[in-house]
Amino acid sequence: MTEQLFKPAKPHTFDGSDTTLVAVKTWTYTVEEYMEFAKIPAANQTRVAAMFLADTAKMWYINTYVIPETPLPDLKTFLVAFKEHHRSSESSSDIRRKIETIKQKNRSVADYGTEFESLINELGKGVDLGWAKDHFIKGLEDVEVRLSLLSLATFETETIKELTKKGHRLQQAVQQSRPRTSYKPPTPGKAPAAFTSSQPNPNPGAKLTKLSEKEREEHRAKGLCFKCRRHGHIARDCPDGGKEIQVKKESVNEATIVEQSDSDFEYPSVPTIKVHTVIQGTPVKALVDCGATPNILSIDFIHKRRLRTVPARPVYLHQAMSPHGIHVNEKVISNVEIPSKSWKSSRPHSFLVAPLKNNDAILGMSFLKAEKALVDAENSDIIVPMQEKDDEELETSLKGVTLPSFCP
Repeated sequence: MTEQLFKPAKPHTFDGSDTTLVAVKTWTYTVEEYMEFAKIPAANQTRVAAMFLADTAKMWYINTYVIPETPLPDLKTFLVAFKEHHRSSESSSDIRRKIETIKQKNRSVADYGTEFESLINELGKGVDLGWAKDHFIKGLEDVEVRLSLLSLATFETETIKELTKKGHRLQQAVQQSRPRTSYKPPTPGKAPAAFTSSQPNPNPGAKLTKLSEKEREEHRAKGLCFKCRRHGHIARDCPDGGKEIQVKKESVNEATIVEQSDSDFEYPSVPTIKVHTVIQGTPVKALVDCGATPNILSIDFIHKRRLRTVPARPVYLHQAMSPHGIHVNEKVISNVEIPSKSWKSSRPHSFLVAPLKNNDAILGMSFLKAEKALVDAENSDIIVPMQEKDDEELETSLKGVTLPSFCP
């Protein structure tokens, strides 16, 4: 294509309805490109740029230059004034707030990184790169990408642009490694061969869902077994016995197989036990989970409170009913304090850093066993052993105390 035949695309019309950083910067850059490639004379560039304004943006141009009969500036000065006007409502604190709350969602890491870097550039020089990288990692959607970037030996020296490139490649690799499920649409006019939990089970070997209170009432009225959904007996006399079913646990742990019992169907679930603790000098409400082998701290909580982490032996944690393992290679080492009991752990404990949906911390069996702590299900609490005072503490506590004399 010769230079005479090349016609650059015209900029889109900016009407002022979208004044986000991306919208404003994209329009100004497109205008500059158009003036260069269309070879618009410098004296006419500002008026030509104004042709691509509409509505409130056009009114701003008229009020600023036309009505006061102000001489038109050159294009560069005009675009600076344009950006200042349409971005003036957003202060540096607003931009910082956006950086702290921006999320990748369903975008690629490349698109997310582009917007994130634009926000950083808007703040100018002197931005705390450590603070920026913390929030860049926090906003990533994929947990495996987050943990992989954090495990980079060069993470401390990486720029946002470099992290974006590596994160984009990691995201592609993770997506390719995950198994894909195929969907076969049902035959038209034919109802799917499925059953609900309130119907008798046509396949005794199939795994059954837990009955709701309403469904249990219906089963009692119809004389159906809570376990196999068939007539002629009740749950405790069920010939199928205790079927093994998988239950979803809060903790990021190996998928746990438990034995189904009558209580699973006839009583509501027991409320979880949570205690107020202090880890690395930071208050955190922890879930006490006997089914979790390791202690765990939420990756979001770690970033938010800036707790110190150290490398851990790489392991894969598997959450119940999830086919995908979570790669974990970081941990926090700290004593655990329970202020309400004036209690401190006998030694530091390790907490793996992993994503948690509903809790900031989990105290697992490794903690309970090491500290000889007992679960008090009746009072939704834990019982920790009394700690013996050392000689120095005992001497301090006895100062000023007069002991009675037993001498005659």
